[in-house]
Amino acid sequence: MNKRDLEAFTTIYDEYLSEFGLNDRYKRYLEAKRRKAIYQAKYVIKKDRFLLNKIEIEDGKIKDLGRFFGDGQRIESVLTYISMWCGYKIDQKTTSVKEYFTLLEEYGKANKTK
Repeated sequence: MNKRDLEAFTTIYDEYLSEFGLNDRYKRYLEAKRRKAIYQAKYVIKKDRFLLNKIEIEDGKIKDLGRFFGDGQRIESVLTYISMWCGYKIDQKTTSVKEYFTLLEEYGKANKTK
């Protein structure tokens, strides 16, 4: 990866975050990771074994929430499902990032109502 790739990725990701933000599930995931890190630091300092229970609880939350982010479907597979939902083929090469995530968001909303 070169510097221009990193700049392009950063620009696209910043646009994504400003348009769509972080969903609540991902915010809870990040918060659980933050709490786990704090408990780990406190354990190193205090050696209070009770903190190991708290670390384990947060770890369980992270694993539970992480299953929504870890598998990572291939874009081709996702576009196949969205294409079937839309009733027409979505071209991977001509679809913008914004259009892709808007379609994902609308697809998710439609499936929640079912």
